[in-house]
Amino acid sequence: MVLNLPAYQWLHSYHDRYVHTLRRYTIQSLKAQIAKTPFECIFATYWNALLFIPLIIKRKIIPGFRRSSDVRESLPLLNAFLRVSCGGKHDA
Repeated sequence: MVLNLPAYQWLHSYHDRYVHTLRRYTIQSLKAQIAKTPFECIFATYWNALLFIPLIIKRKIIPGFRRSSDVRESLPLLNAFLRVSCGGKHDA
């Protein structure tokens, strides 16, 4: 199993609320959760270090910079089609 999860609860911001992220993890907290299961953590790392400092500045230092997600709908027509074809079960 491969997990790609948001890191550091202190980075929780407007973006997380917008995309319904309830929690963020550290490697230690994730390993503790995995230890409660039959799975074993073989490798864990933080992979997006290049954007870490700009993310902190944008989400934590500049007050009121944004109030919605950083993610934008790039193909609204395709997304609308997929929502309809999936029965509208996921409202993005």
